[in-house]
Amino acid sequence: MRRIVYFLGGLPGSELFTQDFGAMVWPELKHLLLGRYKELALAPNGTDPAPDGGIELLPNRTVYLVYGRAIERLRRDLDPATWEVREWGWDWRKRATEAATLLTAEIRRSSSAESPATLVAHSTGGIVCRLAYRSLKLAGDAALVRRIVTLGTPHRGTYDPVKVWSLCHEMTRQLLYLANAVGVALLFSPAAPIARLWTPSGLAAVTATWPCLYDLLPYLYPNYQEQDPYRLYLFDASNWPADLGISQAHLDHARGITQPAMLDPDGLPPASVLTTVGSTGWLTHSALNAPSAIGKCGAMAVSGLGDDTVTIDSSVLAHSRQVIRADSHMSLPTTTSVNGDLTRWVLEDNPNPPPPPDKTAAGAPLPIVQQWPPLCWPIPNPWIDC
Repeated sequence: MRRIVYFLGGLPGSELFTQDFGAMVWPELKHLLLGRYKELALAPNGTDPAPDGGIELLPNRTVYLVYGRAIERLRRDLDPATWEVREWGWDWRKRATEAATLLTAEIRRSSSAESPATLVAHSTGGIVCRLAYRSLKLAGDAALVRRIVTLGTPHRGTYDPVKVWSLCHEMTRQLLYLANAVGVALLFSPAAPIARLWTPSGLAAVTATWPCLYDLLPYLYPNYQEQDPYRLYLFDASNWPADLGISQAHLDHARGITQPAMLDPDGLPPASVLTTVGSTGWLTHSALNAPSAIGKCGAMAVSGLGDDTVTIDSSVLAHSRQVIRADSHMSLPTTTSVNGDLTRWVLEDNPNPPPPPDKTAAGAPLPIVQQWPPLCWPIPNPWIDC
């Protein structure tokens, strides 16, 4: 029986198709540029399609543009006689706990203690893996998973959802630029009367219907106030702009269900199982410094201790096998795979306590990058090496 390696993308790193798999909705750029992003909206329960334009969608494979090179390298390096690399797509809009339940069932179906699964995940996908492992461990089935490798996973949350809802996320800026260009072109097109060009606030309101974004908010772990004293303000919907439609129910679920599960010491994988890979040296939002301005870019403080999305103290856990790099968040899957590091982390068995952090700069301080990296996805940029 071959050992299975499940590869999970982050948010929004899985393709979403219509229910009959007849049409891909994400990452179909025209849906965003022509205002059809409301098809991605969810109902207040966080599961069903939104009644005003949402449609039923099913996850398929991971987004090739982001994860294709990493997956292909793993398939090339691992002996196909003994290993099988599977892409595990999941609906990144819904609760991470819901995806974890499905992954847990998949692992039970496909793996055994004699042939355990290996989980490789980027960003939010690592949260799904951690929650699935916790379910297995609490049920006495931890032996079904031999290794978990997380790349830039916000194990203690991230300010990225706050950036999205504050309309200062790099993806929002680039989509707005392209949408404006499309709008000018449509002025001279027969499609002009039916085009529904989008607005940043409209897109942010759609993302506010996605429970998984709430699951990513910075965690209220013990003593968080020492670094971020105003963080609790994020979990009161009345502190957010009313037109966003921030859900108090989703905030409560993230704070009361997802975060305690992720912080539960009884559900943590041991260092022999968990490898956490993170980066530093990129400007990364790390704290709330103006609670009265929640929903605006200026409300957040920035430091260089992260990968432009996740801070290093969130992506690398002390109890794990730690790897610290200098890559940006979206480049981690590719950069860790092209030189064989990702394959090595998958293959290695480490029953001993974690070694000191593996620093890429050989002890030298990592340089601070003075700007956020350009977005290469979902919009390929021909002038930038993605």
